[in-house]
Amino acid sequence: MITDNIVLTAAHCFKAELSRKKPKAFRYWVRVGDHDVTRKDPQEEDIRAKKIIIHEQYNYPKDNDIALIVLSKKVTLKGRVQVACLPMTNNPPVPQTNDNDRKMAECYITGWGAMYQNKTQPDILQKLKVPLCNQQDCSDKYGIEHPDVPDIVRDYHICAGGENDKDACQGDSGGPLVCRKSQDQFVVRGVTSFGTRVCAKGLPTVYTNVFHYMDWINKNINAN
Repeated sequence: MITDNIVLTAAHCFKAELSRKKPKAFRYWVRVGDHDVTRKDPQEEDIRAKKIIIHEQYNYPKDNDIALIVLSKKVTLKGRVQVACLPMTNNPPVPQTNDNDRKMAECYITGWGAMYQNKTQPDILQKLKVPLCNQQDCSDKYGIEHPDVPDIVRDYHICAGGENDKDACQGDSGGPLVCRKSQDQFVVRGVTSFGTRVCAKGLPTVYTNVFHYMDWINKNINAN
């Protein structure tokens, strides 16, 4: 959530709506406060979507892969149900050498995506620390992986991860890449967009760069 009634996600999560002039928001629900999908959490709440806003220049599956869900009512903020911080600059943390600076450069992904390729999804929310990747190196690697798609990684993307057996996978789409802003505060830097054909096999995951879309995000927040 980026306000008490708006959720940030990926546009490709609404592939079924792309052929429609107006997405059928009533078909979607948002669950907040969940941790273990097998049991009801005291902070858990299901809220119907009121509107789906897909970026006007979204080109399935990877260009401008960002969307907003406007909820039918405001969420009651409490405990772990909170609004996420958005980036004020386009400067993600740079890895450092000493322990404190290293901590301040941490980035994490979270989600209920599959732990391994083609496996079932976990019941409990997962968290993984991932390194940010050099943009040009990431682009070069994807150029080898997808030679039929030139410049697949662009300036409105962020690359992170790339370690074997440690990365985003099926079911993590639309989830956040957050990086530490202070000792106890994180900023949403990316939205999980796409990866290699086989997840967690040494190629970084590509995230929509949230800062690149802050004007679009703020315009729609103000309108809703």
